[in-house]
Amino acid sequence: MAKRKITAHNSTDGGKQRRSAGIRVLRFVSILLTILLGVVLIVSAYSGRISPLRYGGIWGLLQLSYPLWLTVMVFVVFIQLFYCRKGAFIGFAAMLFTAGPFLDFCPLNFSSRKPLPDAPVIKVMSYNAMGFFNKNYDVENQPEENLTLKYIIDSDADIVCVEEATFLFANKRFGVTHQLLDSLHSVYPYVYKNGDYQAFFSRYPAEPIHLDVNYKELEGYISAYRVTVDDRLLTVFSLHLRSFALDQSDKNAYRDLTELQPDGKRSAIGTMLHKITEANVSRARQAVKLLSFIRLYGGPDVIVCGDFNDCPDCYAIHKLNDAGFRSVYPEVGLGPMITYNSDRFYFCIDHILTRGGIRPLSIRKDRVRYSDHYPLIATLELMPTNKEGTWE
Repeated sequence: MAKRKITAHNSTDGGKQRRSAGIRVLRFVSILLTILLGVVLIVSAYSGRISPLRYGGIWGLLQLSYPLWLTVMVFVVFIQLFYCRKGAFIGFAAMLFTAGPFLDFCPLNFSSRKPLPDAPVIKVMSYNAMGFFNKNYDVENQPEENLTLKYIIDSDADIVCVEEATFLFANKRFGVTHQLLDSLHSVYPYVYKNGDYQAFFSRYPAEPIHLDVNYKELEGYISAYRVTVDDRLLTVFSLHLRSFALDQSDKNAYRDLTELQPDGKRSAIGTMLHKITEANVSRARQAVKLLSFIRLYGGPDVIVCGDFNDCPDCYAIHKLNDAGFRSVYPEVGLGPMITYNSDRFYFCIDHILTRGGIRPLSIRKDRVRYSDHYPLIATLELMPTNKEGTWE
């Protein structure tokens, strides 16, 4: 009887040891997976600093995926807290290592800024207007009054940079009446049209700067203007960098991918990813061209705004950061922001940046869905200068 008891006891201990060994293996595997996920998270967070011109456009694609990997890591860390504390610590350390990109993507500015006494304050709007075509109506049933143009007139912005401004003349089909154009010129005495794609409106005296650029070769649009605000000269660069140029089949493939139904669509998804990587290379080339124009015409106080077709930590913005520019939203915004509102591309791809004695006070996204983009309006303070010409 005693031997049987000992045998049963040994059998129980062996089962416990096997279960314990299995748990240790599972924990080890979970730690390895967390480390791998952490590496992917860190690489995606900082891949916007890698030149697509030198190393290929795939890095820009990785940068776009950063919010996805961050969401996965948050979930993994939460699970690991109850399963493997060491894995949770590794995941948390990886997230902490990407704090800089995270604050660009999701700034945490809880306090508001107040302007200095007697300092000029201006409002600058950046808006991809989708050709002044209201997407809430079909082509044959546009509203009698163009709602996009009416919104801009009523926006209280001092300077407006419009992308995809395909026309700016009376057009009954799209509700652009002579009365509406008269209102536009009444509010904005300085109105300029750059080719078939960009428009610029200003309450303050403004004149265009001629840029020697072949837009067909550039595959994007850049325009520049001198604006005088209370004897202060500002240079404003308005841009529309190359889009992904996705057609409807690409968008359908992306929709299926986001619904976790990629079966049978691998070739379409591959084509879509190829277009995205090609666009990343083109935008890097456009950023280099933009910086050459800024060096030639920029001056001390410069505003750059427009449709970058890329996220807050993209290569173009890092190149501008290296040239002394600051993105307005990370400096004064709160929480993540989405400026594109179609086809499930939930990204912030419109940006406003400043350099010199321009202090951002606030920025807002107006939730008008006339276009596939939301308009951005930044409130900027022109800091006073002292006798030496430096900002106080």
